[in-house]
Amino acid sequence: MTRPFSRRTFGLGLAGVAAAGALAAPALAQAKTRVKFTLDVDFWGPQSNFLYGVEKGFFSDEGLDVQVDGGAGSGQAVTRVAQGTYDIGFGDFGTLARFTATNPATAVTSFFVLWDLLQHGIVFKKGVIRSAKDIEGKTLAAPEPDAGRQMFPLFARAAGIDPSKVTLRHIDFPLRETLVVRGEAQGATGFVSSVALNMVRAGVPLDQIGWISYASVGIDLFGSTIFARKDFLEKSPEIARGFARATARSMQAMMADPRASIQAAVRRQPLNTMEVELPRYQMVLEQSIATPTTRANGIGHVDAARLTKNIVALCETFSIPQVPANDLIYTNAFLPPAELRKLPSGV
Repeated sequence: MTRPFSRRTFGLGLAGVAAAGALAAPALAQAKTRVKFTLDVDFWGPQSNFLYGVEKGFFSDEGLDVQVDGGAGSGQAVTRVAQGTYDIGFGDFGTLARFTATNPATAVTSFFVLWDLLQHGIVFKKGVIRSAKDIEGKTLAAPEPDAGRQMFPLFARAAGIDPSKVTLRHIDFPLRETLVVRGEAQGATGFVSSVALNMVRAGVPLDQIGWISYASVGIDLFGSTIFARKDFLEKSPEIARGFARATARSMQAMMADPRASIQAAVRRQPLNTMEVELPRYQMVLEQSIATPTTRANGIGHVDAARLTKNIVALCETFSIPQVPANDLIYTNAFLPPAELRKLPSGV
């Protein structure tokens, strides 16, 4: 922030002004590039690394002044970036891929996959649903922008469910878990960690909550990723590269000290508690981040064959006639160095 000239500065005369200008030059040279960044959800434990990274100065070290805002679903995050309201976003890979496949002129491209495996699932009170087939005839609370709802047809196809026999009830995110707790819906779509721990926050013990993950029926889709418009990546490669490096550092810091990272989210959203957000983070870590792929290759590894398979499956499921090229959906041009992407020892 530039300070206004004081009365004393004006009294220095031309020599004083010149000296002040000389002193100001280095400060101007160090000005940070402003980046608007949207999350897919509120400031929760698994996403706390971004806030922690800002507090620790990782983004500032890259010359970036990052504004982190919460969101209301991956669908909203992708739309925000596609419309140019935000520079960079974080959210579900499948939702991004579906959007770009149908809107290639405003392509949003993944450039750093943080969660190797999708978190989506159908979450319910134990005993209400016992198998995937039991979902037929049920009502699911399913906010429209939610990644779980967006990818439900893919799940239904893989699980052999007739989607016409399932009622997806659009509801605002704050009411999603409430409907399940009250019994007005038999389950909910969403990230397992999101819905399950929100139900815990609503008073349902975790051991009374069940879920069927989309991964459990054979869907091997990438999880949550950092993305930007393709034209933004082309025009601002150093911003993307610096953002990815800082994010890699923030991920390592979060995994090394989860409590410290989650405290950054609690400071930003005082309604959050360590008792809810730490288990939420641990669930994502175990199910989606610390996978065999990331243990062998580091966070952000994208296998080309797996990428192609997933894009084809999405296009078939959603009747998208033109299968886009891999590089429209994902690029590894900004991937941080391997040493920054290793899982910390003990994770």
